[in-house]
Amino acid sequence: MRKAQLALVGLGVAALTGSGAVAAQATPTAAPARAAVVDSNVDAQVRNCNSVNRNTGYVHAWTKPKCQGYHGRKRGNDSNYSSSIDDKATSVVNSGWKHQNDTVKFYTKTKYRGDRFCLNRGDQISTLKKFNDRISSHRWVNGC
Repeated sequence: MRKAQLALVGLGVAALTGSGAVAAQATPTAAPARAAVVDSNVDAQVRNCNSVNRNTGYVHAWTKPKCQGYHGRKRGNDSNYSSSIDDKATSVVNSGWKHQNDTVKFYTKTKYRGDRFCLNRGDQISTLKKFNDRISSHRWVNGC
């Protein structure tokens, strides 16, 4: 099973910035996870995306709810998403490493501007509401 998942991951390369992301689909569970959003009163449903490996140093974004559709991932900050995911993200996951800057702050405009919300390490939002199809950049921060 693990080899099959890795083979799928290796097949489709796409990106938030045009390099290094993987096209894959995740199968979420229906069990709610702990609250993921730190600020901005984000109205979102939180569910577990089982097929996303934690502690890999990536922020993930999908174009459809429940971690489905086009999948982009990125290590590090991204001030300007590629056209494949810019203003198209509907679900997001923080699978960052535990260290000083392990919270992801998402922004509705490029260059870390506009409305924003945060996602703690290990958390996910399976259906963005207020921020659906509005995310254009993100950066790793030490809390929000």
